[in-house]
This record gives sequence, C-alpha cells and structure tokens, in this order.
Amino acid sequence: MPSAAGGLPPLPDSYLRSQDFMRSSNVSITAALESSTKSPQRDHFLEAIHALELANQQGSPCSHKLYSPLLQWSIDWRIARLGRELHCSIVKRKAECDAILATYIIRMYAACSNLDDADKVFNSLSNPDVYMWSAIILAHTNAGQGSKAIELYRSMLQRQGLRPDAHMFVAVLKACAATAASREGKLVHAHTIESSVELVLHVGNTLIDMYVRCGCLEDAHMVFEKMPKRDVVTWNVLIAGYSCNGHDDKAFELCQKMQEESIVPDNVTFLSLVGAANARSIGNFCCENHEPDSISQKLEYALMLFNKLPNRSLAAWSAMIGMYSEHGDQAKAFCLYLDLLQRGLKPDIVTFVCALKACSDLDMAKCIHFHIIESGYQLDRQIQNCLIATYGQCGSLEDARMLFDAMHNRCVVTWSSMISAYAQYGRDQESLELFGRMLHGGVKPNHVTYFYAMRSCTNMTALILSLLVYAHVVDTGWDSHMQVKNTAIDMFAKCGSLADACSVFQGMPQRSVVTWSTIISAYVQHSENELSLECFNGMVQEGIKPNSVTYVCLLSACYHLGLVNQGSHHLYTMQTIYGIKPTPEHRNCLVELFGRAGQLKEAADLLQGMPEESAVVAWTSLLNQCKAHGNAYIAEQCFDSIANDGPKSCVRQVIQCKSMRLINPILLGRIGE
Repeated sequence: MPSAAGGLPPLPDSYLRSQDFMRSSNVSITAALESSTKSPQRDHFLEAIHALELANQQGSPCSHKLYSPLLQWSIDWRIARLGRELHCSIVKRKAECDAILATYIIRMYAACSNLDDADKVFNSLSNPDVYMWSAIILAHTNAGQGSKAIELYRSMLQRQGLRPDAHMFVAVLKACAATAASREGKLVHAHTIESSVELVLHVGNTLIDMYVRCGCLEDAHMVFEKMPKRDVVTWNVLIAGYSCNGHDDKAFELCQKMQEESIVPDNVTFLSLVGAANARSIGNFCCENHEPDSISQKLEYALMLFNKLPNRSLAAWSAMIGMYSEHGDQAKAFCLYLDLLQRGLKPDIVTFVCALKACSDLDMAKCIHFHIIESGYQLDRQIQNCLIATYGQCGSLEDARMLFDAMHNRCVVTWSSMISAYAQYGRDQESLELFGRMLHGGVKPNHVTYFYAMRSCTNMTALILSLLVYAHVVDTGWDSHMQVKNTAIDMFAKCGSLADACSVFQGMPQRSVVTWSTIISAYVQHSENELSLECFNGMVQEGIKPNSVTYVCLLSACYHLGLVNQGSHHLYTMQTIYGIKPTPEHRNCLVELFGRAGQLKEAADLLQGMPEESAVVAWTSLLNQCKAHGNAYIAEQCFDSIANDGPKSCVRQVIQCKSMRLINPILLGRIGE
C-alpha cells in the first residue's frame, strides 16, 4: 500500500515495542488497530497505518473492523490523502461493497470537502441502504447544497423497501433549514409523524430548528410543546428563534420557564439572548417603544443569568460587555472587562472590540490598547479601526491620527473612522480634506463616510461643497440609502437651500419618520411654518407615526405662527394618541407659545412637575413674558421657582440675578397701582 504522505517516516520506538508485544501476547491486529486509534497522538497514528500494512502482508480477512477506525480518523482530522489510500486499499481487496465501509467512505470524502468523489462512490452502489442515503444527503447539506439534498431525499422515497430513520430525517431537515424550504420541511415533518419518530429528542430539536430558520415560529413552538422530553438544546433553539426574530420578551420568558423546569442555561442560552439584544441595540431593544425600566430589567436579568453560568465562555463575557456598552453603561462594561482579566481569561479580538466600545475616557482606551499590544493583536485591522474610532470618541485626535498614518492597509472603515473623529469634534476642514484624499486614493466611501462628510459640510454651511459631495453620492449609488438621503435633506436645509432639500425629499420612494421630521424641521428653519404643518398632515395620511422630534418641530411652527389652540391640540394628541411623554423641549415651545399669547397661567401650569434643572430656563422665559404683560402674580411664582428649586450653582445664581432685574419693575408697577 502506498503511504499517506508519499512514504512513511521512520517507525517510532513505540511502534516497535507494540509489534514485539503483539507477537509475544498473540493480540489480534484488529484489536491493536482499534485501540491505537483512540488517541490523536502521532505515534498511534503511525502504528495504525503500519498495523494495517502488516494485516495486508499476512493476508488477514478484510472487514470493516480493520478499516473503520482509520477511516473515522481521516474523517475527524480531515486527512484526505489517508482516506483516499484507504479507499484504494479497500477496492484492491474487493471490499468496497461492504455497507459499513461504503458509508464511511462517503462520509470521509464529504468531510474532506471532496463531494464529487462522495457522489461517485454513492452512484457506484447498486442498492444503497438508508445509512448510505443519510450519509450522501448530509454530505450535500453540509456542503451548502441543500436543494440537492432535498432532491436526493425525494429520490430515496421512490425506492421500494426503504424507510427513513431518525438519522435520515435529521439530515434532510437540516437541508430544509439551510434553504428555508418550509414546504418541504412540513412534508418531512409529516413523514416523521408517520414513522413515529417526531418526538425523538434529536429529531424534535432539528424540527424546531428547521421551523425557526424558515420563520415559522408558531410551528416551532407547537413541536416544542408536544415534546415529552426537552433538553437544553431544545430550549436554546426556540429561545434563539424568538430572539433573532425580534421577540425579545418571549425569549426572556422562555428562559425563565426553562429554569423553572430545572434546565440549567448554558453559554448558548446566554448568547442567544444577549447577542440578539446587542445586534438590535439601536433598534428594537433600545428604541422609544421600550420603556427604560423594561430595558433595565432585561439587563439585570441577563446579568443574573450570566452570573449563574457554571462555565462562562469568553464569548459570553464579550457579549455581556458588549450589551452594557451598547446600552450606554460604559462603567459597568469596563468593570466586567477588568473582572475578566482578574479571572485569568485572555481576551480575543471580539472581547477587545466590545471593551473598546465601552471606553468613556482616554485612560480606559490607553489601558485596553496596552493589553492589546501585550496580546499581540495590535496589527489586526479590525482592532486598529476600533482603536481609531475609540481615540476619536475620547477626543484624542492626535492618537487616532497617529494610528491612522501608521496603517498600511486602510479600508473604508479605517477612513470613515478618522473622518468621523474629525467631524464629531468640529474639525470639519480636516474631515473633508481626508475625504478628498480617500477619493483620490480610489477607496469607495460607504454610507458612514458620506454621513460624516455631509455633517462637516453642514457644520461649515458650505453649500457648494454640499452639492459636490451629494453629486458624488448620486454617482456611487448611495442616494438610495435612506440615512444618506435624510442627512442630505438636513445638510441642504442648514446650508440655505430649501429647494435642494425638498428635491431630495420628493425623490424618495420611501420615507421614514426621520425623513418627515427632517423636512418639517427644514420648513421651520426657513420660516415656512404653514408648509411644515401641511407636511405633518401628509405624514399622518401616509400612516407614518410621528416621534418626539417631529412634535418639537411642529410646536415650534405653532409658536412662530401664534397658533395657541393648534399647539394645545398637538400636545394632547402627542400624549393620548401616540403615547409620547412631553420632554423639556416640548414644554419650552409651549411655554413660549402660551406666554406670547398672554396665557401666562396656562404656561405656569405646564411647568408644574417639570424636572427642576430643565425647568429653570423655562421659568426664566416665562418671567420675561410676565414683564411684557405686566403680570406680577405669575412673575412672583416664576421667581420663587427659580430661587428655591434645585441645587445652588454659579449658573443658577446668574439666572437668579437676572430674574431679580426682571421682577423688580413688575413689582414696583404693582405697588404704584
């Protein structure tokens, strides 16, 4: 037999000792072969090969017991050349029709990414059994050819005398899951019921996974409820299904029930909950539809679950750090990172990225940067990009630029990180210069790059530059991106071109609440207040639900037009119809609106219960209106609120002095009366 590697290396001493032992003890070669393959050590591997050669020389009968251990070895360790030579040896000894060996050979070629040879072996079989069919179906599934796997399953069903078993169903259900073939999956589900294996644990788990991947959560839950026995995998699959499809509340509820049934959550459970929450941190998990208390409760529950994990994986630590970081609790995230280090765990790239996002000051950033260098990850491009972004956010633009200049393999993320750092700190000239260098170097911008380039144009109120940047956006096709277009509307409006802002808006096939709020704000900025109100009506007619920002723009328009009744109506609908709680910005707009109309009592009533620090400016504004309307009673109320509410500070004292100057003439006027 030819060697697996073009000639075997010299035999080790352990092999020679084993041969002496076999001769003296009359141990069968098959037994020695089977025992030698239980360990992945190199010496045992060589012993197994030479034992097989010795069996060939002695003319021992060929059986699957002789070859199966080595074939399994080649499957486990993806040793293609060994597997092929074993196949050649089996063919020479005319044992290729052995059912067990044929199944092993198909699995071996599939494991070694040689699907063509696996197909050749399978097609050469005159009457493949259910195990061979399972092997070839699973081979195509694992190779990403789910449709072919389903086709093979259909072919097998047409054969007489073949009844799929649990392993076969698992193989074809994985193919249905991989291709999101829900129709075929439901057909296979029916076959599992006919074969009475639907509720077998690993079949049930695969059924749930198939339905989850096909988006059929109700069907997945139905199978879950029918299963008499459920293990941690069963729960994890369904929890991940709900979590990945945006049903976080249901996922958390299932996790609680899981523990009530004495099933201990593991790292996979935790990552299913926390990973999805991180992915949607700006979306479902931390949006206006979620109350802060609800978010905090989920964070607390996630931390409790994390603390209960018997063996926390590095991925679980990274996910927990990332979850707190995305939620804005950088201090807690950094404490978890330090705790990880104190426990002797070595961070990987994902951990460092999550920890860098948790940096709220420069000292933290430099500390993590030092650990990155110690771990040897300082040249990883993802780490370098994250460091540039982190230094930029911490205000150390010099450190960010030093890292940027030292990088030889810059990608669009690298350029965008540095451009955004300059833009966020008002260094707009440098931001746009870098944007120009990026274009000159042939790097194609993405939506993030354009966002910060347009933000710099906005800050500079540079209309010509704005037009040039947006022309480039159109040329590269990014004008179809909603965030880019929303930014362009805001940019043109603030650069003085309402016409260009309207042109971008009107060219959008789809508009979000941000789009509508931006154009309403643009009309208000350009004193087109009536048009802003008309625009709001159009927004509601299109079924777009306004948000808090929309109402700030709307109330501002009412103020400029002096529409007191309409402003009051919008405040009412904002709270009762859309469930938006008034913010200080809303109240300030209304106070100015009521005050300007002389409705000072209504304005004062509106400020009752407003957070103290936020109310100071509003009370001062109302005091100005009291002076204009000569209302001493409300003026005293304003002064008392300014003087007595909240902690003392230099700013508060300045406001109080100003309020004294305002109230004295009012009080003197009342005394004179």
